[in-house]
Amino acid sequence: MVAYEPKGRGTDLAGALAFLGRVLRKHAIVFVVSDWIASDFDRPLALLARRHEVVALEVTDPFERDLPATGLVRARDLETGRNVWMDLGARAARAEWRAAKARRARTLSEALVRARAFRSLFRRRNGSRRALDLGASQRENVATMPQRRRYLFVCSNRRPDDNPKGSCAAKGSAAVYDALKARIFEKSLAKVEARACTASCLDQCATGVSILVEPDHFFYGRVTVEDVPEIVDALASGGRVERLVLSASDLERG
Repeated sequence: MVAYEPKGRGTDLAGALAFLGRVLRKHAIVFVVSDWIASDFDRPLALLARRHEVVALEVTDPFERDLPATGLVRARDLETGRNVWMDLGARAARAEWRAAKARRARTLSEALVRARAFRSLFRRRNGSRRALDLGASQRENVATMPQRRRYLFVCSNRRPDDNPKGSCAAKGSAAVYDALKARIFEKSLAKVEARACTASCLDQCATGVSILVEPDHFFYGRVTVEDVPEIVDALASGGRVERLVLSASDLERG
């Protein structure tokens, strides 16, 4: 993405969000990096956020917050290529700029709240020529994404029925995922302690159904629906179910 060279100019944020809504079939966490200076994206944003967790990463520059009183400045619109002269020495012009910025920020905030999306603000460092500097001292979380202590990724990959390794989907991973998600919710762990997610192939088909637990970075293997209560109880106590943890030899076999 960093090296991507655009073929044209202009912003179609609504089109990009609508496209993601069409092509993303499985639940995902979607990070949208933009300055969000666009229009008519409310509906596609809301539709996308119904099925996925959307994180809006808003990129801003200190120059955008407070225009310097430098007199006449020639500015170029990078999207249209149009050049205009701006009198930044005029107090009224700077006040209108701030008012327009505040209106855009309010409109964006309201759209994200309606969509129940998350928002983080990234500001460029003063004096930096880089388009985006994510130095920790310059990072401000306006509304942070809720973080669980653990994420459990349940493999949902399906291989051909004649594959000797089999696949987690064929061994009942969908039922394990549903049971895990329900049990976590039932135990009131969903908002803080843990979140169940589906994943594509985790390369542990021979020992499926497999579950990757992060950030602890270990695998459960040969998991059945009957194991789910024990797994969730271990989450609540900060432990793990040792009999289901895959060994080094299991991981090498894949």
